[in-house]
Amino acid sequence: MSVQTREKLYEGKAKIVYATDRPDLIVQYFKDDATAFNALKRGTIVGKGVVNNRVSARLFELLGRRGVPTHYVATLSEREMLCRRLEIVKIEVIVRNVVAGSLAKRTGLEEGVRVAPPVVELYYKSDPLGDPMINDDHVRMLRLATPPELAWIRDGPPGQRGPPAPPGPAEPDAGGLQARVRAGRPPAAARRRDLARHLPPLGREDARAARQGPLPPRHGRRGGSLPGSLPPPGRGPMKARVLIRLKRGILDVQGNAVKRALEGLGYTELTDLRVGKVVEIDIDAPDPAAAKGRVEEMCKRLLANPVIEDFTVECPLP
Repeated sequence: MSVQTREKLYEGKAKIVYATDRPDLIVQYFKDDATAFNALKRGTIVGKGVVNNRVSARLFELLGRRGVPTHYVATLSEREMLCRRLEIVKIEVIVRNVVAGSLAKRTGLEEGVRVAPPVVELYYKSDPLGDPMINDDHVRMLRLATPPELAWIRDGPPGQRGPPAPPGPAEPDAGGLQARVRAGRPPAAARRRDLARHLPPLGREDARAARQGPLPPRHGRRGGSLPGSLPPPGRGPMKARVLIRLKRGILDVQGNAVKRALEGLGYTELTDLRVGKVVEIDIDAPDPAAAKGRVEEMCKRLLANPVIEDFTVECPLP
């Protein structure tokens, strides 16, 4: 499949996402960044992105053979993967086949005991909260997925319930310690073509992140906005800034971790530290009040979680 890679849409801890000339497809570029302790510690492992791309492609191909739909389309280069654009469900699913690690600590069972049927654990994908474990009631409360979607995530598509068939003679045994799974849903055709609902929540920006070296050739990549997003003639977009932070009384796991790290560096005068995120938006609107209203609507519907987060909108910006 031939596609043109265009502007950068998102950069996370391990990958960069680019738009393409196809609105339903994106390109993932795998970086050499390595992170630990929820991205508080950063470094570079030369060649990590190449290995991650190859291993990911192989796993997606094996899943496809078992009838499990994924976002994978094709491998474009040693670091680039072509994927379908999806709306990410903010749940990480860990399937445990053997007692080990945190499962042993939480249950008191001896490590190495086989688990049948496997234990399925759900985690809320939230960098500020440290990806806490949740249950089905939390999923409903936070409106992370509908009941049919959660049943699909837990059990697979209808007609494919239960464990997959044994691997074929040319395939490796997939019965390892555990598997981590993320789910996504196709975006509705009527939705606008922006990436906000199709990506994981933004992590903490770090200007000191390790460099990767030059990106691969641009293959027709060019700047500019997605099709249909140019402002009408004679009126430029207004700038808005959104500050999103956890509500008072909600445990700020990332803030506490940063505070402890700073105290370890000698900044013992700190009494409190809370971590938030900033979202900057260019928006077309007839006046500042209308622009601010639209941005506040975006926050309530997507950008912020009204159950645990507050937000402040500054609009217009100079």
